[in-house]
Amino acid sequence: MNRLVFFIVSMLFVISVQGAKVHPVPAVITQSDGTKITVYAFGDEHYVWYTTSDGVLLWHEGFDYYIAKVDNEGNLLPTKQLAHESASRTSVEKELIRKQNRKLFYAKANKEISKHSARREPIADNTTLFPHTGNPKAIVILAEFTDSTFKDSDPKSVFNQYLNADEIDNTVGNGTVGKNYGSVKKYFEDMSYGKFKPQFDIYGPVKLSHELKYYGEGNRDHMERLLPEVCRLAQKEIDFSQYDQNNDGYIDLVYVICAGYSQSWSQNSTDCIWPKSGAFHFGTYNGKKAYRYGVHTELNGYPGAFLKQGLEYAINGIGLFCHEFSHCMGLPDFYPVSAEAQSACNPGMELWDLMDGGEYLKNGYSPTEYSAWEREAMGWFSINDLSTADKGSVALGNINNGGKAYRIKNDKDISGKEYVILQYIEKKGWNKPLYGHGMLVTHVDYDETAFSLSSNSVNNIVGHSRYTIIPADGEYISSYDNTKTREEYKNSMKGDPYPSLGVTNLCSIPWYTGNDNSKPILNIKENMSATVDKLTFDYIVPNDTIIKKEGFKVDSIFINGLPEGNITMTNASITSYSNGDKVIEANNFNDAEILFGKNFDVLEKDSLHIDIFAYENMQLNISFVGKKTIERAGAERIARENSTQTFNLKEKTWTRLDFSVEELMGIESIGGLRLYGGNGRTIYINNIYFFSKEVNSIGDIRNNVNNIDTIYTIEGIRIDVPKESLGRGLYIINGKKYVVK
Repeated sequence: MNRLVFFIVSMLFVISVQGAKVHPVPAVITQSDGTKITVYAFGDEHYVWYTTSDGVLLWHEGFDYYIAKVDNEGNLLPTKQLAHESASRTSVEKELIRKQNRKLFYAKANKEISKHSARREPIADNTTLFPHTGNPKAIVILAEFTDSTFKDSDPKSVFNQYLNADEIDNTVGNGTVGKNYGSVKKYFEDMSYGKFKPQFDIYGPVKLSHELKYYGEGNRDHMERLLPEVCRLAQKEIDFSQYDQNNDGYIDLVYVICAGYSQSWSQNSTDCIWPKSGAFHFGTYNGKKAYRYGVHTELNGYPGAFLKQGLEYAINGIGLFCHEFSHCMGLPDFYPVSAEAQSACNPGMELWDLMDGGEYLKNGYSPTEYSAWEREAMGWFSINDLSTADKGSVALGNINNGGKAYRIKNDKDISGKEYVILQYIEKKGWNKPLYGHGMLVTHVDYDETAFSLSSNSVNNIVGHSRYTIIPADGEYISSYDNTKTREEYKNSMKGDPYPSLGVTNLCSIPWYTGNDNSKPILNIKENMSATVDKLTFDYIVPNDTIIKKEGFKVDSIFINGLPEGNITMTNASITSYSNGDKVIEANNFNDAEILFGKNFDVLEKDSLHIDIFAYENMQLNISFVGKKTIERAGAERIARENSTQTFNLKEKTWTRLDFSVEELMGIESIGGLRLYGGNGRTIYINNIYFFSKEVNSIGDIRNNVNNIDTIYTIEGIRIDVPKESLGRGLYIINGKKYVVK
């Protein structure tokens, strides 16, 4: 069973109600007594609660917020005390706050959320999700109330533009439908590369028999009242039998757009409808059963929200609709749903995903694009797997323009369901309002139950989010964190993609299973001037460049320069870049040996140079394999003293080691290296080469280690005389050849 079929089939067996995340921006509320208070909202349409900035539980009734009471079972009850900021609280208000048992409330809230999300679909065998390919038709019914009607005199034309337009007419809907980057159909057409172009057939508006409060009152609105009445009234103009595309006896989808504002904004009344989607039996029409539904609202924000722009009202952004419609096709929420997870600010996707805060990007007028994972789940896109065989330079481009996204699996997870996805994000198109750009790394730990619509609990386990980013700046920001300002939230979002803040390496992926750091992502670079592949990185193998040494020539280079067949290794191997370069990799080694297959005359060289890369700070011991040792007592002593040297390697950095000929005394020629002290770690070796320069005068001598001259005869015998007193001949002074004429 392929990945898409597996994901979609898992959705068929369990359905519940999903809804929009509460609007993430803290709301400044003007209370009926004229005071102002900042309110933080948590939850969604299943279960919502409100707090002050210092965590006091509030009761929302109408447009006001009161100090809440927690009863003996953990339920919130109203008091008559209006809430105020801490500096303005009376002694009565403080006493009510002191009595709040918040621990008991959160325990109750978790049970309530679990109860609602565990609602099972009784007809699983006969139910499918709304189609996600082709040109399927969906019913959309406009509904208004006795006390709340559509603002525009022709709402059907407004929402036809909103839902179906190829290019939106900017004059409709008080000139605000055109605030959207595109219509709902255009959004899904773009996300699917033209494979999915839904058609929305609009009916109504129908006039309901009661006021808004009758259908939307309190924390839980009444879909059992709203939906049957809407369908009965609309049946006069709809043949519901035309909307069962697979002929399974069920209407594919009934979507209702209600006049008025959404309760997902904290500034609105509790009488308002909360946007949502879900499934339950709400009647039979033209012989077809109504079961799956979505509900949306007409207006964006809250009364007066757009007055500064000279607008009495604004039609809703398409973000909320796209979010709920995506539930109808099988996608779960990616924000933490449980009270415990929200209170703990458990990481989700925030603005990076439509199924989290991305539905509100630019007030919903430019919702965040589907991620590579979501597009693959829908069958619109395929993510490329990166294996250890793909070591080397990798390019990322925007997946909207033919670019690739990559998946790196956790080899320690035998289920194969834990992995990261690498995707390049540009601030263009639908994503233009995002705060950051670069490579977004998404950590996925797929669990069939958690990702199902019945459980809808992807990011509910505190400390074990199943779908979240690995931020470059290391900060897992949450819109539920009321200690952060809006500006701090934006700055944190900017720091999420790589290479933000100069973070160019992800050396160790924080897997849940095992501790495998063998797949680092290195040297991440974004090229803003490129037209296609705008970001590159080195996968597993770090790249480097050969250094220049002024006044010296590079006499011999290998590993890149020496044929592979000439090199033999123990506990090490040659690894190739995709660009053709090669390095030697000593992977998880304790000791290793590299033999060149060629001997280099030490006395004809100036110095030896080696590039070594390590992922961790470590000490490495190096000794040289000599083809021939000079058979003199003094030289043998020197060779033993200098046979092994210790170096401190800095993590995530190429360390360049220079050896003067002096340090190699006792060996006439070098045929290889021995490495010790790996302790199970991995290093890379590249660009082993010799510098060569013949010094012809005392003035040309450069000290290599210190200011004390160390002089040897060409035979390797040390002599202790000042260099000014040397007779004619060839000497080695401070590791360099020196000719006295």
